[in-house]
Amino acid sequence: MESLQCRLIREELARAVVTAGWDLNEPRPVGFSLEDIFLQLTAAEKANKPEEVGKPEKVEKTTEAGA
Repeated sequence: MESLQCRLIREELARAVVTAGWDLNEPRPVGFSLEDIFLQLTAAEKANKPEEVGKPEKVEKTTEAGA
C-alpha cells in the first residue's frame, strides 16, 4: 500500500489501527473506479430518500353546511 507520496504506509497504518484499539484482520489494498464510487453514492442517496411513488396525496377536509 502506498500513499500519494509513494511511501509504503501499510506498517504505520496497521500500528495506528491496533494502537487505537481496533481489530485488524489483514490490511490489503482495495481499488475502486470512479464509476464504482458513483454507483455506491447514488445508491446510498436513493436508499435514504423517502419514496414518493404511490404516496397518497394530501386531502383537505371540508365541512358541509348542516352536518
